[in-house]
Amino acid sequence: MPAHHQIGLTRPDVSAGAVRRELPYMYATYVTPFVGFVMAATLAVFVRPPGIMEVGILMAMYVPTTIGMDMGLHRHFSHQAFKAHPIVRILLGVFGSMTSQGPLIRWAMIHLRHHDTADRPGDPHSPHYVWDRKLSTLEGLWWGSWGWMFEPGTWMGRDWADYPRHLNR
Repeated sequence: MPAHHQIGLTRPDVSAGAVRRELPYMYATYVTPFVGFVMAATLAVFVRPPGIMEVGILMAMYVPTTIGMDMGLHRHFSHQAFKAHPIVRILLGVFGSMTSQGPLIRWAMIHLRHHDTADRPGDPHSPHYVWDRKLSTLEGLWWGSWGWMFEPGTWMGRDWADYPRHLNR
């Protein structure tokens, strides 16, 4: 594993203050959009089904966010698969950030760490391990889908010095 990708296989010590500072970011990024989705789905089922305007808005948001996540966060920012004009780079970053998957640099770093340790200890969102602890099937379902996003200590500060240089430009 390249040295600039190594973060460690054991859970870091995180102060209570750091966790308190991170919670608003975690909730704003992950919980708020999910609550909005549940509310919109409830309205669509019980109040008024979606019309052409709602479907149009859905598509107008779905297409750029999908491009932002796949081409932007994944291909461009994580893997540097292509060079982009600065305006395209900004748009990819904005559209990728609209996917409610956390800050761009954090997404890219976690993705690179995932590639280095896929489904082994150290993989940030493996359904098989949390740090170096083996998970049961039910624990793995939660951790691999959602739990890893709420792990204290990965939002602010702890990992920033370990990010690959290309993400700190």
